[in-house]
Amino acid sequence: QFSELAINYLLTQKEAEKIIDNLKDMLDGKILKDMYSSTDRIKFAKDMLIPLIENEVLKRQKIHIPTEQQFNDSLKEILEEMFDDNILSTVQ
Repeated sequence: QFSELAINYLLTQKEAEKIIDNLKDMLDGKILKDMYSSTDRIKFAKDMLIPLIENEVLKRQKIHIPTEQQFNDSLKEILEEMFDDNILSTVQ
């Protein structure tokens, strides 16, 4: 279950290691006993893993989408550089 969740949440190796460490800290005999006596072990595992994963994912740096103006300004700058480079290469 962990590998499926890791793929779904696009976890980095570092994030996965932290989650596993946190899982080790919370696992004890009672939890393991409850898990093995559960009628739905997969759901039990997911219910235990998802909060740990989501807590780690919340620590990621936020990515902000540029405004339309920022996008246009950047595109204009790139196109101008490409044009200037092309002009210089044909002159030489």
